[in-house]
Amino acid sequence: MAKNVWGYWDCSFCGAKTIRGDKTECPHCGHARGQNIRFYMREGVLEYVPPEDTNKKQNWVCSFCDNQNAWELTQCAYCGARRDEAETTYFGGNVQHGEYGQDVAQNEPPPPPPDVPETPVTDSPEISETPVMDSEEIPETPVIRPVTTHYKPSLWEKLKLPVILSCLLMILLWIFIPVTRSIKVSSVSWNREIQIEKYTTVTESNWSIPSGGRLKYTRQEVHHTEKVIDHYEKKPYQVYDHDEITHKYKDLGNGQFEEVEVKKPVYRTKYRDEPVYRNQPVYATKYYYEIERWKYDHSLNSSGTDKLPYWAEIPKLQNNGKAGSERESKRLEHYYIYGKYNGKIKEYELSYDKWSSIEIGQDIKFKTLRFGSKVIGDIELLE
Repeated sequence: MAKNVWGYWDCSFCGAKTIRGDKTECPHCGHARGQNIRFYMREGVLEYVPPEDTNKKQNWVCSFCDNQNAWELTQCAYCGARRDEAETTYFGGNVQHGEYGQDVAQNEPPPPPPDVPETPVTDSPEISETPVMDSEEIPETPVIRPVTTHYKPSLWEKLKLPVILSCLLMILLWIFIPVTRSIKVSSVSWNREIQIEKYTTVTESNWSIPSGGRLKYTRQEVHHTEKVIDHYEKKPYQVYDHDEITHKYKDLGNGQFEEVEVKKPVYRTKYRDEPVYRNQPVYATKYYYEIERWKYDHSLNSSGTDKLPYWAEIPKLQNNGKAGSERESKRLEHYYIYGKYNGKIKEYELSYDKWSSIEIGQDIKFKTLRFGSKVIGDIELLE
């Protein structure tokens, strides 16, 4: 069962210190506890409230004389004003009213404000670790509550990312959207290439010999590695040992503080043997062998600056399936037109069908990438 301990307050009129929380008036000058009086705990003192006197309801503040009253009082003990006419409580919250002006009972006080933190202390009936001020250091000025400010981003901070992304998008569009070019064709050129491959003897290595391979030698080499235990090391680990009991104290707003038990698990270190692994190489036989492979050997090229492209003549190729045999591999062809654009002669590459339909001296219009030379789409003849 939770216990309550007495808090203390200081008189703001005569300066009397450490008046116990059950005293509603200063024993020295007789003034009542005002609205700005705040309770605190004395360092090194824990005075428990008798069970029959424990109370969890915060004080209410009279709207007429600004004095604090116990929640059980329906009228102000100092001016007689009714509780249902009060507006605020000890923690600054609003006093709730029922349908016909009856006060709604408060079972629990609201959470403490930021300037009344809950502070853990040691589990000692004599000594409290609550960082409260000494009685000689308690200020007599009213409590000033912190003002919370909310950060409001500037217009640039809101628009910065969208503006940057928009600029990047515009740059990409500017680069990759095709542009229209108009030129007068001043010359043309073409080139064609036939690549020839030769069946060549090469040396290869693998973990097996493919069909047609001729073994030269073998060698033991690392095929892969496996993790194996090398040794054991003692490694620490944590195990639960017991719970350490501490207490924190919550201001109830009525001269009492509720003692709340806090359990903190305590662990102890144990050691166990854990394996340490190393990479163990696994060896296997690697085969080095000779085998014939088709490899690029040379090209047969043809080119010109006219409109009569042709393929180079291919000599008779011997392909008997043995080393030294030759065969045609692939054919490559490129076709270009030239014209003046922005004061400079530019080269543009076309497909054969488009290139063959264009004559020198014609005015044409076409599209390319901004930094490219390959014609995209159709070519339009200009009158």
